[in-house]
Amino acid sequence: MPNVEVSGPPLSDEKKREMALEMTECAARGYGLPKQAIVVVITEHPPQNVCVAGRMVCDDRAVLTED
Repeated sequence: MPNVEVSGPPLSDEKKREMALEMTECAARGYGLPKQAIVVVITEHPPQNVCVAGRMVCDDRAVLTED
């Protein structure tokens, strides 16, 4: 049973449903398995729990676009 995991910022329930369906369909095609065999796990991380370049994303969202 393949597992697809995605980790990112919080999403609405509707967006999670859409993403899970699209990821399930893609993985099912790729593995040649029925959709019932695919597990999708979405892990949410609010900006105050994510740091980039040593800075919290909630403090400075510009850190995400810097080179």
